[in-house]
Amino acid sequence: MADYYLKKYEQSEYADFRKKHLRALLHAKKGEFDQAITLYHECLHEAKPDGRISIVSDLLEAYLESGEDDLIRELIVCEDQFLPADILVHPYRIKQAARYYKRKGVCQLSIGQMEKGFHSLLESMGYYRKLGASDKAFECMGLFLKYHRLHEKSISFEQMETIEKLCHNS
Repeated sequence: MADYYLKKYEQSEYADFRKKHLRALLHAKKGEFDQAITLYHECLHEAKPDGRISIVSDLLEAYLESGEDDLIRELIVCEDQFLPADILVHPYRIKQAARYYKRKGVCQLSIGQMEKGFHSLLESMGYYRKLGASDKAFECMGLFLKYHRLHEKSISFEQMETIEKLCHNS
């Protein structure tokens, strides 16, 4: 059904730069990661710097789902190429940054970078709190706690203290 409506959209006079991104999202949802990743790369190449963060968030998800740990690392290393410098100027940019840092954190946890993943999730929580989206902020905390539970890891006192501060400031 989504395929049908996307084709209609692509043929309309109102179709814009998002059609390729939407097509990539659809491929990813169907598990066609190679096709999705190819389209995401095309989108990154064509997008302006301020428009890349949402593409990268989706690309991280595709890499995670397809087990491309090395590509996750490579993408995170060059994040300065797609993070807007002025994230805080508009709520939409804040939302995109929050989404990116959440995905980045999940990816970092999945490749064993626990501390970096924790800090990325904290960054995401901070952005979600700026938007007043406490439920999304707590979802990030839940992801971190779930990781520890599933992997039978202990939470450090520093991490507990950080979580405690976040809870008291909400």
